[in-house]
Amino acid sequence: MFEDYHFSEDAKIVTKKIPGNKSLELLSEQDELESKNRSYPKGIPIAFESARGATVKDVDGNIFIDFFSGCGVLNLGHNNPDILKDINRLPDAIMHALDFPTKVKINFMKELLSSIPRNLQGKYKISFGGPTGSDAVEAAIKLARINTGRHNIISF
Repeated sequence: MFEDYHFSEDAKIVTKKIPGNKSLELLSEQDELESKNRSYPKGIPIAFESARGATVKDVDGNIFIDFFSGCGVLNLGHNNPDILKDINRLPDAIMHALDFPTKVKINFMKELLSSIPRNLQGKYKISFGGPTGSDAVEAAIKLARINTGRHNIISF
């Protein structure tokens, strides 16, 4: 049955504009906690709450068709019931949201940053690496620019 593999509702927009207020709040928190080394939320400013099949729901209640499919790692859909039978997950938890903010991710970043020494708190942001080595290269270039003050860099 279709509802077993996707939200029973069709894709729909319930807010007057995208991003909605709740997404804006999480995006703002993400900006305070995480480095600028993220791309998707800049072009698609949405904060996800849950997912099912080929559909994702943002924290404002908008439902979208997920054309990323977790960038290939979830090609069987979010929370596929046939797969869920074999793993212990909440029915509508989102398993992969790239660098988009989620409440779980924001809470994790707050907890992690609160655990560093007090004299360092507020001076650093978190950077999550992606699935390729290019993120590591980009991070190294950015760190070199920050630490040397130089802005001209050649990289291969």
